[in-house]
Amino acid sequence: MICNVCGKEYQDGNAFCPYCGSKTVAPGSQPQMTYGASQGGQPYGSMQQGQGQQYTGQVQGQQFGGPGQGQQYGGPANGQQYGGQGQPQQFGAGQPYGQPQFYNGPMQQEPPKKKKSHKGAIIAILLVIVLIGCGVGGFFGYKWYRNNCLENALADGEDQYADGNYDKAISFYKEALKYDEENKQALDGIKKSELGNALADAKALCDKGSYDEAIAAYDKILEDYPDNEDATKGKSDTKKAKLQAQIAADLEVANGYLDSKDYENAITAYETVLKEDSGNEEAKNGIVTAYNAIIDADIAASDYETAMEDAQKALKATGDDSFQTRMDDEISPNLIPDVDDALEAADDYLMDATSLSASIDNTIEFSMTMSSGTYDFDGEINASFKGAYDDDSIDQAYTSLEYYIDDNEGDSLVGHHSEEIFCDGKTFSSNYDDGGWEADTDDNQYSYYGIMLSDSILFDVDLISDCTIDDTTTEIDGRQCFVIRGTFGAGDADTLAMYAEFFYGLGIGDDVDSVTAEVVLYLDAETFAPVRQEIVLDSLDMSHFASDISDAMGEDGIKVSDATCKFTITYDSYEDVGNLTPSDY
Repeated sequence: MICNVCGKEYQDGNAFCPYCGSKTVAPGSQPQMTYGASQGGQPYGSMQQGQGQQYTGQVQGQQFGGPGQGQQYGGPANGQQYGGQGQPQQFGAGQPYGQPQFYNGPMQQEPPKKKKSHKGAIIAILLVIVLIGCGVGGFFGYKWYRNNCLENALADGEDQYADGNYDKAISFYKEALKYDEENKQALDGIKKSELGNALADAKALCDKGSYDEAIAAYDKILEDYPDNEDATKGKSDTKKAKLQAQIAADLEVANGYLDSKDYENAITAYETVLKEDSGNEEAKNGIVTAYNAIIDADIAASDYETAMEDAQKALKATGDDSFQTRMDDEISPNLIPDVDDALEAADDYLMDATSLSASIDNTIEFSMTMSSGTYDFDGEINASFKGAYDDDSIDQAYTSLEYYIDDNEGDSLVGHHSEEIFCDGKTFSSNYDDGGWEADTDDNQYSYYGIMLSDSILFDVDLISDCTIDDTTTEIDGRQCFVIRGTFGAGDADTLAMYAEFFYGLGIGDDVDSVTAEVVLYLDAETFAPVRQEIVLDSLDMSHFASDISDAMGEDGIKVSDATCKFTITYDSYEDVGNLTPSDY
């Protein structure tokens, strides 16, 4: 079949031309064609009489004369001509179309040609669109695929990191970098996983007891991550673990010494443990056991002096009161000397001393009744004394003190004053209320009495009478002491009364020779050196003082009652006092 549009031949039976897409016209059929609107568009083959000629048959190779001239359709081989307008139209030789007819009207227009189909172009465009779509879709699909792989790798890395599988986490983070080589999460993930590995390795070293290596590993981490809390804590925990391991090893050594009855080395080893861990109960119990074993051996040998020394040492080392109990119940009763021997030993110690530092503290209390009411008074003397001696004579002595007497309403009977007194050989001087140093004169021996009274009450222990000695020792400032109780009789306590009267300016009694005192003297159990005296004056007659106040105030009937006067004398040291000259002297 031949296409009536593009002229190409193709196989029969197709509804459309495979080359241009035009609809197929079956052989023998004739497309209807019309001539012009003036003729009503009559078709060929059905032209009516007087309106044109009807042609039947196949239209091929026909000649038609155009208007005013002969126009030829088809090829000249058919020899068919069509005359001009208004002339008879003759179809020449060949096969005629019916009877020859003449057509005098206007000639019909040529039938419109069939439009070419754009289906091929549309298909091509659609194909291009499809291809482009496939390309764009493929691009975005690939991009989605890569992003999905990236997210999966990152998620797997985070999961492995959370589970502590740092090597696996690193492999996933590296996989993520294949899809995005600058991905921050992956880069950070590798860093933190490497850090996790380093921390895990350091902890593993600690767990197996390689403490120094573990500490070095943590130090290396802290060089790169100075603020890393895990590394800081890990290092601290490792140091603690190392210390605990060392303590355990030292305890094992100490317990070994104790089991073998090597008590001295056991004590040394336990002391080492206590330096490492002051609260270690096993070491405390071990050292108590070792000391008790040593004391038991001393007592078994009747060496009570050594037992006392060891018990004192044990008490100081451990603070365990059981050692004080042993001293009181088991050791001291076997060490208590005769009281007179003890006093003689104390006096000898003082006489042999070349230096002495001591504190003299006095308190006085009394009530005074007058016309305006009754008032309570209290006063204090706080003195510090230092003396250097040569052949029982004072070489240098210096004392400084403060004193006052106030009533219960805060008013002063004796104002607050300070004093310094210095003796250098035979020269005595005083500095009253920082008014400057003044030497004694023949008419004023104030400084002399201030020094000599202080010296006397420190050295009068041999005047204590009616003495008893306690059958146990007492600890004073960390020293085990014998306790002697006695009195200063009338005439022996006068120095004390005069001392108080001298500095307060008050009459402690009309006759100081009538004053007595109760005294407690503490002696060092090893050396018999005086450690402390506690003295209470009694038999005080303050009538002379009341009379002086009455005269001063111009009021009769003033009475003083309930008077007490106490001393606490502390022998601080017998060590060399050096040069005692005041800097401003």
